[in-house]
Amino acid sequence: MARWWWHGEGWENIFFKRVPTGWVFQASSPWPFGRRRDYLVSESQRAEIIAFLDHVTWRHIIAALLLATIVSGLMALALWLTPASWGARLPSILLVCIVADCLVRTYFWLALRPLLAGASRTTERITFTERFRAVAAVVPVGQLILFAILLAVLFVVSTLASFTSGSWQIDDLISTIGLGLMTVYCCAMLKAKRNMTAGPWS
Repeated sequence: MARWWWHGEGWENIFFKRVPTGWVFQASSPWPFGRRRDYLVSESQRAEIIAFLDHVTWRHIIAALLLATIVSGLMALALWLTPASWGARLPSILLVCIVADCLVRTYFWLALRPLLAGASRTTERITFTERFRAVAAVVPVGQLILFAILLAVLFVVSTLASFTSGSWQIDDLISTIGLGLMTVYCCAMLKAKRNMTAGPWS
């Protein structure tokens, strides 16, 4: 599945970094917050992990998302039946999103545990900049441009709607800030892609 989503070869660099003693692998954690776990793996372990990631089927993804949807849906239904304003519901909505994210992360964490048997934790890190550049290298430029334009339009519409309404609600403020940050992220990725030595839009 990895080759369907990423653009060409090199997507392995998102998860691996070459070091003198082997490969640093940045594993998924069940928790969305905190530092990711980095392991020192051998060439054979790296090949097994790549094979797993490369052959994750939509059936596995759908199963993980279905479980997350069921749990989140039940929480959302209970939330919806409770009378409250959107501002009061926002913390609970964020909690539902975090739970869904944790469920999907837990699936990959459990699936990768047998492949990491015998691998030791390492102080070597794949930095945010290294990971960011690796992602930028494999995401299609057309996809980035499309997302950047759509997010920028939504950001402008959200900002204008808040100004014309005469008041800023907490949920409007958070959504506007989120859209702005995502727009900046896409633009930064486009800039990183253009600065790559392999070619501006490779």
